[in-house]
Amino acid sequence: MATRRPFSAQSTLYVLLDYTDAEKVKDLELIRKALEDTIVVGGGVVGAIRLPGLGMGLLGPPFQRLLKLSAIRNNIPSVLTALNFMYEGLQPAQEGTEFVQDVCSALDTILAEAESFSLALSHPLQLLVITWRPLELLTKTVTSALTHLHAKFIRAVHVVRIVSLLNDDTEDEDLPVGDAAGGVWITGAPYTADPYSLAALFKSWLCETKGSDPHLLLTLQATGEEDVPLTCRSSKNFTVGLLYQPIVNIRVSF
Repeated sequence: MATRRPFSAQSTLYVLLDYTDAEKVKDLELIRKALEDTIVVGGGVVGAIRLPGLGMGLLGPPFQRLLKLSAIRNNIPSVLTALNFMYEGLQPAQEGTEFVQDVCSALDTILAEAESFSLALSHPLQLLVITWRPLELLTKTVTSALTHLHAKFIRAVHVVRIVSLLNDDTEDEDLPVGDAAGGVWITGAPYTADPYSLAALFKSWLCETKGSDPHLLLTLQATGEEDVPLTCRSSKNFTVGLLYQPIVNIRVSF
């Protein structure tokens, strides 16, 4: 089997904050620390890069660009400086009356930014929407707002609802999963506001996503006219982050 290139299909990460309540500032600090640790590991390891690029925005009205889409490799100090500066001066967005329009505006701005970010062509975006609102509201709104134009650069969307450690109202909450326009994969899940849960969320980007080359190539010889039953099982989702990141690519030939 030909040598495959590991980490050749990693996604660029874009974080969209739906932050409207100043009382959640402690949660923001936990998010910043978890993201900072992921940036250091994802861009600092030797070999193929785990995290090609990062961008951040604040859902409006109006949409605010917090961190322009930037390459991580050889750029860690400036990205971390911008990240820390952004969190120190971050003010909650106002509650808008046209929420769907606010989401559409944010997606259009992210699309325009991705078009001028060269790495987005080979490393499409995975959009992480962080909110304190109900999951169903955000996932349905994002699903309805996504278009085929967005799908050119956005591969998947994961909606994260931050909940308190003392909050138990998510036990019966459905975890959204499905396709939007252009085949963009959308998932959602609640995460408690603690460093361990948020670290697991962001570090899912450090795992290798599916590339174009197979991890395993099986060649089976014919045994005559009888049919050969073949069963193949592989993990479709990375369960810690609940993201659509197929991590095994198997090709079978006869």
